Amino acid sequence: MNRTFIIFFLFFVSVEYSFGWSTRTYTTNVDFLSFTRDGVEIEGTGDEAKLIIIHKWENFTYGSMPSARYSSAISYDLNFSSAVLFSGK
Repeated sequence: MNRTFIIFFLFFVSVEYSFGWSTRTYTTNVDFLSFTRDGVEIEGTGDEAKLIIIHKWENFTYGSMPSARYSSAISYDLNFSSAVLFSGK
């Protein structure tokens, strides 16, 4: 399978789950307050309210990196509508 397609597919699946809340229209203050807002802020109130994505980056330092992998594979799970990545050796 084409590597570019696999990367695009994984990106598409991850974006759907990461930003699924952005596809819904929130019309009342109750709607705004009823969901978890990780990474976004509410600016304004009433009809003028809008969601602002927070752009605060943090640098992480890791102790050691895992070894390189080979013989990895990917599969699409129809039951859960998601891709499963097998890390290989």
